[in-house]
Amino acid sequence: MTRLFFTWDDGHPDDLRLAALHEKYGVPCMLFVPAANAEGRPVLTAGALRGICGGNVEAGAHTYRHRYLTELQPGEVTAELTDGKKYLEDAIGSPVEHFCFPGGRYNRQILRETLRIYKTARTAEIMRTRHRFPLVDTTFHFFPRGWRSALYHSCRNREGSLLRAALQSCGRRGYFEFMERYLTSAAEKGEEERDVIIWGHSWELTERRLWGQLERLLQLVSGSLRGCTAKYSQIYING
Repeated sequence: MTRLFFTWDDGHPDDLRLAALHEKYGVPCMLFVPAANAEGRPVLTAGALRGICGGNVEAGAHTYRHRYLTELQPGEVTAELTDGKKYLEDAIGSPVEHFCFPGGRYNRQILRETLRIYKTARTAEIMRTRHRFPLVDTTFHFFPRGWRSALYHSCRNREGSLLRAALQSCGRRGYFEFMERYLTSAAEKGEEERDVIIWGHSWELTERRLWGQLERLLQLVSGSLRGCTAKYSQIYING
């Protein structure tokens, strides 16, 4: 069985638009949100986040200030992890159990400390359909990364179904069409257990003018692929 998850990072104010689209099509999503962003990007206010959580929208932690944990001292790492969790729990009024590494950056020590505080930790590793629970990898970055990236990562990760699909589509279809066809094929076959995790940033959707492309995918998912969708909080059920 194929399970499909959508996750979005950084908590940019454009996440309000994301939340509205996910609610419109009844497709669950997880927003990984920091309290602030050390890189200078704006972040949703606690009130705005509280207003969109519930229904099909969940929230997970993304540190307190969106700092790359590999650049911090151990005490600073712990503070970013715990302060980000407390901020979100105060904002939405419910437990926060899932985390995403800013920039996908971590090491063994950071992972160990993260899993002391959270149930799962999502990376930015792409072209995987079998996560290394409680470390959660992803399948597709909702961004036109190109065929070289898709082929390289699916080959490196020994993801045969993804590699075959990429080889069949390379040079014949666009990246997003490849994503849609893979999802449809995986759902139709259904004999293989896999998690397809799509991730991205709402600010990238705006900068790259990808909102129409996302709505097209959500339309597809809300129709023939609805049975595959799941809330991110359910990811560890089969882990």
